Amino acid sequence: MTRHRRDRGGATLATAVIVLLAGSLLAAAVAEIARTELVVARSRRITADGLAAADACLARVTAALPAGWDQTSALAGPDGIAGTVDDGMLPAPGGCAATLVPGPLGALRPFLDVAASVPGGGRRLRAIIGAAPAPLPALLWAESAAALGHVGGRVELDGVDPARPDLPALPALVSPDDPALADAWIAGTPGIFITGATARAEFAPAPRLRDTLSTRLIDHGALPAFTPAPTPPPLALHAVAGDLVIATAGYGTGVLAVDGRLDIQADFAFSGVVAASGGVGVASGATLRIGGGLWLGAPAFDVAGLLVVRHDRTAVDAVDARFRLPRRAAVAGVVDR
Repeated sequence: MTRHRRDRGGATLATAVIVLLAGSLLAAAVAEIARTELVVARSRRITADGLAAADACLARVTAALPAGWDQTSALAGPDGIAGTVDDGMLPAPGGCAATLVPGPLGALRPFLDVAASVPGGGRRLRAIIGAAPAPLPALLWAESAAALGHVGGRVELDGVDPARPDLPALPALVSPDDPALADAWIAGTPGIFITGATARAEFAPAPRLRDTLSTRLIDHGALPAFTPAPTPPPLALHAVAGDLVIATAGYGTGVLAVDGRLDIQADFAFSGVVAASGGVGVASGATLRIGGGLWLGAPAFDVAGLLVVRHDRTAVDAVDARFRLPRRAAVAGVVDR
């Protein structure tokens, strides 16, 4: 009887030991699973933070790339000289590095490599840089929002194309400066009138007025002089050296690039793109009407009369088919590295 009890007690003790061991193993397994889940969750958070930082860096760097026909100047780096140690180095936000390298098509579609660092890790992306589909970033494309000049008359800006309700409204003005500067100028200038859904100011790199626009126009057969026509003429390209004075009323169509000041002293209507590196002046009693876009250097305005700029995508597309207009850079594809 005593021996039987001992056997039962031993079996109970063995069972308890086994149960305790199993419980310990189970607790250890649960702890290991919890630890693994914490590691995975931390890794996912770091990955998500890194991807968000890299995406934000990519967007900011791309937005600041030069507008134009390719990225030759950006590939040359800050010193502007190809073949030096700073080739492709780009300004980037803190915690991020960005480098532009030639792609299979060279400067036409280069690669933008972005590396973003976050606590615990980081992320690397490679983007293909192409061109924005639309050639006009805004009705008015200015070199500087800090030197927009004087409006004593009236400026009307309408970014809505009534013939193309599918298109978003264009902003009134873009420049490489803080949009708040342009907004403050607009708000503080009683003669500025912005119509309907037209947004006020946005950021965009400077238009290519003084370096490549006139040269490319001349290469495409642009005429060196311009005289207004009595009726709307066929589309033509014009690249005028120095200032241009419009002293007789008339019309123009296509591209009018003035490497100086455009001075309007009589009623003048233009369909397409007008670019003036020395800005535009409109005399009292005169009217300048543009269906398309106006690109201006600094100071941009000296308007005593009336300046009207309205979005006309048909006119711009007709110009773009004859002479491809400069565009802002845009991401055409992106992969992890």
